[in-house]
Amino acid sequence: MRKLLLAVLLLSISCTNPLCGCSPEPTGVIVRGTLRTAGGDPLRGRRVRAEAALGGCLEYQPASSGVTNAAGGFEFLASVPVRDSVCLRFFARDTAVGAVESAVGGVLRARALAYPWDTLEVSFTAAPVIR
Repeated sequence: MRKLLLAVLLLSISCTNPLCGCSPEPTGVIVRGTLRTAGGDPLRGRRVRAEAALGGCLEYQPASSGVTNAAGGFEFLASVPVRDSVCLRFFARDTAVGAVESAVGGVLRARALAYPWDTLEVSFTAAPVIR
């Protein structure tokens, strides 16, 4: 009996959701795409960042980010707090210190799910860097 009570106690301490006694599944959407210049050349080593908003697409929160590879490709899981239709907006910047971030693309709506996540395929053109 003591072992059973100890097991129940340990399980209740390790869980984050008191209603089901388990950790909630992470929800989100996989964002996969490319970042290119206006001339169509791939942009390598740029951080692409997503922000997500639920429902009315008004209050955005950081979702996740990834860095582009040599072909300008990137992939990351944009994490959101609930299963829902979410609005995503994207930004890109060089990974160098002090680089200026700019918006890329527009606002896109996606379905956020628990695993297995949907994949949102995107292609962005970065604004030219003014020096």
